[in-house]
Parts: sequence; structure tokens; C-alpha cells
Amino acid sequence: MRSRILLPLALVLLAAPARAGVELTALAGYRSGELSYPLLGLACSPIPEVRCPTSARSEDGEVFGLVLEVPWSERWAFEGAVNHQAGRLRFVYPFPPVMEPQFPEPRDPNLDLTRAHAGVRHHWPHPRLTPFLAAGAGVTDLRVTPSHQFLVPEGLEGYRLSLSLAAGLKVALRGRLGLRLEGRTYWTGLPESAGGDLVQTDASLGLSYRF
Repeated sequence: MRSRILLPLALVLLAAPARAGVELTALAGYRSGELSYPLLGLACSPIPEVRCPTSARSEDGEVFGLVLEVPWSERWAFEGAVNHQAGRLRFVYPFPPVMEPQFPEPRDPNLDLTRAHAGVRHHWPHPRLTPFLAAGAGVTDLRVTPSHQFLVPEGLEGYRLSLSLAAGLKVALRGRLGLRLEGRTYWTGLPESAGGDLVQTDASLGLSYRF
């Protein structure tokens, strides 16, 4: 788990040239947009009192990340970004329990999403408030633990192509510090067995430091 997070973080930091204007932002936010897919081939007990999940669905939750900005011109900059969301998949059952389960039901698995993106940002410079638009492309590393052939559709886990679009506002503070408010939408390509592509939206706030 740590290697999947630290490796893209290291690549983003190493990509920054030693020049004035490079900016590093630590972001924290909330992500919405669920991953939902049917549980095919799950062997269920014929006993009526024993429930069997029919699908799995992710939950909204917190997301944390870093953004490295390298200026290109007065209005353009390159960006490298990584972020991580640790959550859970919740099993969906067709009916509520009618009695205390005689057998333990499947435990909801953990869901980890790690994204690494590179892109460009266009901004409208202002001494205090700088609005911007950004776009990026990269990969999403999706992992479910514990992983099982009945719990995870074939081809769901691993590195998947993803794209992003963002709009936001940068607020200059004292010295080299600043704030970054951002809304970003992600698209991640998934196989048909996973119920279709994954679309998520982040709302985040970050503290920036300009080198």
C-alpha cells in the first residue's frame, strides 16, 4: 500500500525544476461518486434465513493529495498531482434479515483509490485572487482487500486510464503561502463487468507554498 502512494509522490516531487515560482499544495477534500457493480457467481446458501449480497457499492469519503505546479508562461502552468482515497465497499442485500444470521455474512471489503495525473492549468493572474481551469490525464490504481473472485469483477483492480477537469480559485496569503480552492471531476475507464465507467467529483481546500 505505501509503495503505491509514495512512488507517484516521489515522481511528482522529482519532476520540479529548480526555478522560482514552483508551487506545492497539500489538499484535503471530500469525494462523491460511487462505484457499483453486480456480484455475479457468488455462491449463496439455499436457506431462506441466510441473506446473499447481490451487488457492491462504494461510499463517498475524504480524499488527500499533493499538487505540484511548474509555471510555463504568465497564464499557463504544468501540474502534477497525486491523491488517495481510503474507503469501503458496502454489500447490497435484496431483503432485510428476518432473524439473527446463523452464518457470518461477508465482511465489507476495503476500497483504495490512488490517482497520479499530469496536466496543464490556465489562470487569470491577480495580486490576491486568481481563478483557474485545469485538465489532466493519468492512471487510477484501484484495489479491493480482501480480494476474491466473487467480490471483484475480472479486470477491475489495477491501473486504469483516467482523465480530469477542474475549476478553482487561488488566494494569496502572506509571503510565499496561499490557499487553493478546487472542484475536480474524474473519469476512470472500467470494464463492463464493473458496471460501467467510474465518475467522481472532488471538492477540496489546500495550503500552498511557493519556492
